[in-house]
Amino acid sequence: MPDISELMNFSFAEDVEAEWDMYMEEGDSIEDATTQILDQYMGMLDEKESVELYVALALIQMSLEEMDDRVKKEVSEMIGTKTLEGCFDKDVNIRPYLQKLKKACR
Repeated sequence: MPDISELMNFSFAEDVEAEWDMYMEEGDSIEDATTQILDQYMGMLDEKESVELYVALALIQMSLEEMDDRVKKEVSEMIGTKTLEGCFDKDVNIRPYLQKLKKACR
C-alpha cells in the first residue's frame, strides 16, 4: 500500500504516521496509540479533517492483526454515509481502499 500522505488530502497524514510508529516502537497498545493521537488532533480539526484522521488511522491499522473499535465504528459509519470520497486525492482510485476498509471494519 502506498504512503498515506500520497493517498489522502490530509495535511497531517505524515505526522500521524510518524507518531503512530513512535507509539508502536515504545510498545504502546493499538488502543493507547489511537487514544493519544485522537486526543492530540481532534480538538483542532474541522469535521472534514476529523474524517480524514479516522481514515488515516484505519489505513495504518489495516496492516495490523487488530483494529481499534472506535476507528472501526467511525469508519464504518463514514462508509455507510459515503463521506470518504473527499479524503482521497482525485487521482487515486479509492474503490480498492474502500473495499479493504469495509473488510477491515467488520
